[in-house]
Amino acid sequence: YSAESPGYDVMVVSVDGGEPRQLTSGIERDVAAGWLPDGSGVVVSRLGGEGELTVIAPIDGSPERRLTPALAGAQNAAISPDGRWLAFERLGDGGSMTIWVQSYPDGEPRQLTTDGFEDPNTWTMWSPDSRRIVYTSRRTGTLDLWVSDITTGEATQITSDVRDDDM
Repeated sequence: YSAESPGYDVMVVSVDGGEPRQLTSGIERDVAAGWLPDGSGVVVSRLGGEGELTVIAPIDGSPERRLTPALAGAQNAAISPDGRWLAFERLGDGGSMTIWVQSYPDGEPRQLTTDGFEDPNTWTMWSPDSRRIVYTSRRTGTLDLWVSDITTGEATQITSDVRDDDM
């Protein structure tokens, strides 16, 4: 969880209670975005001096490491359930947002969506089998849910009504 101290830092505490332990520190706003699949660390979304970036805060107290590659605007990173892939959003010129994937931890980033209509205010979500990514997009005018196959890039619209849909 995130606690104010004086910025927002990520903390962990046993589900059985006990004293919280601080994993991150600094003036940036850190938000816990999920666990690594093996439980060895927390994925942290950090908003601060460098803009938004994603880091891993190891549970054992070892130094943080940057999760997203050094691309401008990389944000909202998510590791696949099988721990083999990383998905993240990248803000491009003119405010367009695209989804990128790479093998985890050190693969070459590859752009998955190209339209630039993806919503920057939503997190990407992996399918349980780690083969597809669900996200929101305005490519049809309203905000709808879409799913893309990470191998082929084939995109399929999931919702299609007059309302904006979000996850």
